[in-house]
Amino acid sequence: MIDIKDVKCKNCIQTGNTVVTATEDLKADWKHMIEEERQNWYTTKEVRAKLDVKDILEHEFENLEDEGYEDMAEKLWSDVTDEQLERLQNVLDDIMSSPAAVVFYEHVKINPDSEVRK
Repeated sequence: MIDIKDVKCKNCIQTGNTVVTATEDLKADWKHMIEEERQNWYTTKEVRAKLDVKDILEHEFENLEDEGYEDMAEKLWSDVTDEQLERLQNVLDDIMSSPAAVVFYEHVKINPDSEVRK
């Protein structure tokens, strides 16, 4: 458990609430919150979602093979170059650089009895 004054991450989240709150806003509101409102707050761990070009192509090639012909996926793979994979991965990485690709997970529980300043 961590005291609110010691929270250094940019965002916090409350269990059962999908809204991420800026830590500075939470600290500003903390002293005015009743005990019930201070319950179940956590620091956050940020994880950026990633897409892997090989996983995507494998899935799509298998789908094509289901509708196409035997060994179609294998033949498609044999024609794919490392350069093509790199270019496609760069496009996927660019797409996933969006702030929307960041997922926040509960990390360390914030002590509801702590104060912003002591």
